[in-house]
Amino acid sequence: MIVNLNEQLTPHFTLREFACKCGGKLRGCQTALPGPATALAHRLEILRTKFYTHGLSVIDSYRCPAHNSATAGSATDSQHLYGRAADIAPVASHLAVVNLHLFTGIGWNIHSGDVSHVDIRPGDVLHPAQWTYNR
Repeated sequence: MIVNLNEQLTPHFTLREFACKCGGKLRGCQTALPGPATALAHRLEILRTKFYTHGLSVIDSYRCPAHNSATAGSATDSQHLYGRAADIAPVASHLAVVNLHLFTGIGWNIHSGDVSHVDIRPGDVLHPAQWTYNR
């Protein structure tokens, strides 16, 4: 599948921001998954408006299987594999993000309490999966 990484998904996000960091070079990489990226981008727009007044950058989103395996601490069935996850700068508190009711998966730093991972896995935004990172 050929994708246009310059495709504007929302006012502040292009598909390139959700593309695999391997750049399509690793075996089995689909480069980017436009459907999940678009759904995630719309929710990130809301998060950006609420907490990221200077802009929100996606650190990592879709990961092909090879890139995911090479990423330290990644789950074998990570939501990144499906393009449904984004790692972001830890700015907003986990309770504030939970209360937005936008994401079904939320990971935050145990020391700061700020969110560094959001996803849209199958589930309920009123009762998202939640976990902490010790980094």
